[in-house]
Amino acid sequence: MAEVGLTLRVTASALLASGLTSFLLFAVLQGTEWFIRSATAIALVAAVGAAARLVGISRFLVPVLQLTAVTVLFTTIYAPQTAYGGWLPGAATAGALQAHYELALDEINAAVPPFTPSASLIFVTAAGLALVAIAVDLLAAYRLPALAGVPLLVVYAIPALALPQGLPGWLFVLPAAGYLILLISDGGQRLRDGAQTGASSENRGRRGHGRQGRRMVRHVGLIVLGVSVALPALAPQLSAGAIGEGGLGKTGGGSIATLNPLVSLRRDLVRPEDVDVMVVRTSASRPEELYLRAITLDTFDGTEWRASRRVVKDFDSALPQPPGLASTVPAAEVQTTIEVLDTFRADYAPLPYPATRLEIDGSWRVDPRTGNVVSRTGPDQIAGRSYRVDGLELSPSPSDVRSEAPGADLEPYLSLPADLPAEVRRTAQEVVEGVAGPLAQGLALQQWFRDPANFTYDLRQQPGTGQEAILDFLDDRRGYCEQFASTMAVMARHLGIPARVNVGFTAGQPGLDKLTRIISAHDAHAWPELFLAGVGWTRFEPTPASASSTPQAPGWLTPQSPTAPSSANDNTDAANPSNEAPDSEASDSAAIPDSQPPTRPESRPELPNPVEDQPQSAAEPPSNSWVSIAGIAIALSGALTIPRLVRSGISRHRWRRARTPETRPGERAELAWSELRDRALDLGYRWPPGTPRQCAAAMARTVTLGRQDLQQLSSLTGAVERNRFAAEPHAPGAAELRSTVDDLVGALAAAVSPATRLRAALLPRSLYLRRSAGGNRWPVRPRSYRPPLVD
Repeated sequence: MAEVGLTLRVTASALLASGLTSFLLFAVLQGTEWFIRSATAIALVAAVGAAARLVGISRFLVPVLQLTAVTVLFTTIYAPQTAYGGWLPGAATAGALQAHYELALDEINAAVPPFTPSASLIFVTAAGLALVAIAVDLLAAYRLPALAGVPLLVVYAIPALALPQGLPGWLFVLPAAGYLILLISDGGQRLRDGAQTGASSENRGRRGHGRQGRRMVRHVGLIVLGVSVALPALAPQLSAGAIGEGGLGKTGGGSIATLNPLVSLRRDLVRPEDVDVMVVRTSASRPEELYLRAITLDTFDGTEWRASRRVVKDFDSALPQPPGLASTVPAAEVQTTIEVLDTFRADYAPLPYPATRLEIDGSWRVDPRTGNVVSRTGPDQIAGRSYRVDGLELSPSPSDVRSEAPGADLEPYLSLPADLPAEVRRTAQEVVEGVAGPLAQGLALQQWFRDPANFTYDLRQQPGTGQEAILDFLDDRRGYCEQFASTMAVMARHLGIPARVNVGFTAGQPGLDKLTRIISAHDAHAWPELFLAGVGWTRFEPTPASASSTPQAPGWLTPQSPTAPSSANDNTDAANPSNEAPDSEASDSAAIPDSQPPTRPESRPELPNPVEDQPQSAAEPPSNSWVSIAGIAIALSGALTIPRLVRSGISRHRWRRARTPETRPGERAELAWSELRDRALDLGYRWPPGTPRQCAAAMARTVTLGRQDLQQLSSLTGAVERNRFAAEPHAPGAAELRSTVDDLVGALAAAVSPATRLRAALLPRSLYLRRSAGGNRWPVRPRSYRPPLVD
């Protein structure tokens, strides 16, 4: 009973320690689903650990059983399509869980805490906390509570390092309390052990050890509390991604080192819950074309598109004039007011292009080459801020584009790696075959990418803009805006058209009137800009209109051009092939009535499970079918027979060796003795240490043996003793020894319950128990007492 109590205390203390520490992640994860999944996994770890120890399973195997149970749990929740019966892991389960893991890493690498976790991030969080719980439970079972604080401290460090302002100091109470529970539980047990062993005079010194252990508990606890308090103050703060924090890095001096924002772009696109980030009101006649430009990526090194190091300067309100724009291009002045919500934090100010004037409070600087406006004080400056942008709404026509070779100032926008794959070059030439001029070639590329017969918009593709990612994109013809924009820009450069990639937001959804737009995280977008002489940097849109951000090409790039696309380009209906900008009447009809608040799509059909939904084949019937149930039963029965088969194999090997003529008589006796010992262990008996005579005496005291059984036991014991101590060992033949062991095992089996015999058959304890485990007693209550055997 004391052993049962100790097991439950160890399990409960480990469960509380892990559970209390997991509360810390509320500082970086929103919602409660992640906590429910994590608590379920931690409770499962505790239950499996307690049950395994109560039935006597070796401590080495307990973590394996816990890990198996957790794997089944996560397979049931996150990869049932790949499992037998929806829960038993199958061949494709590892790949499905790996897909969740990779998606979660993408989200973590670019996330701005606190996160709204996706299903993949919830899986990684719950799995990580389950592994921590297994480690804590194992260390607590081995009476090493001080070391158990290490995995708990790791969990504490995650929010302490991830939060931009650091973790509030008072939160140290939660992991510290869990850790002290472990220390106190183990320290109390050690004191109880000392009280039991210190009753006799020769063991009274152990009471001193108990007091030392109590002091150690206090000292280690104080150290942990100190580290917990100091860690948030000492830990460096981490910057986050671009569509959020850290998009342009920290500013200093007159230059900035930019970070690649495409990682966080995908994070915003795949987040399960859309979040509004801006409300835009504009006087533009075509508000549905009002893209907000944030970061310009102008360097392609073959590995990725990235922003080069730039020189930025202060400005009052006037912004640099857009390069390459001729005064003959029709343009109307527009005013745009952008209200940034508290959910958006970034190092840049999203602006429509071209912008000529910016009125914004705070400290900002501008890059004259790109027009990117960067915060001097960091990402918190823009949250909750409103600013006004004056700009131009251009209405160019194809005749405004001049046929001029790019000047020297545009050469950086034509740079490509020398090893650009031949397939990319060849494909670009094939698309524009028979088409001349930068405008016509840009339209041909745009039409080719947006044609649904050529490409499919798919957020399941892995992120990447390098040459390998472009080759994969051209091979499987599936991707999202990152691949469409980067590939078109590379092809344009190969054709001699200066090009770069922008990251920002599309025009979003209509608000209460046709001049108001609601911008959300799902409207994050990437698109290429091509330089057209006379018009300057011009936005093209290769991403299909089927994307949830409703990407739309500029209205003047219409089907009236002989090289322009005739495929879908409308921002309200992806199936509409007109590609014409909606007129005012259409805009009015699309606007939301004043009496209703703005609405957003309730579902994201283009956001699939990481495991592709595939129709079930005849070989994979539904999980509720009789075939599936039979398969589960066969799999379970097969798993249950494995331990028995291993045990039978060991037994057969022993008797085969005993029958071999080369085997010495004494060795035959030892083989029979080992077989008797293992089969006794299988039946729940503890094999005591000592000589063969002492073991036989313990057996005779515990189990009622007949006269013949006693004689057989005496004969076997004598043979083993002669092998160990006599000069000329002698033993009966293999057949006689096997008969002796079978008879003795039959007597041992008769003294235990049918359930114990069943367990001995299905889960032989001799496979995992130490041979000397358990002390000097057999646990079965003796039916009668018999004196020790004598020769």
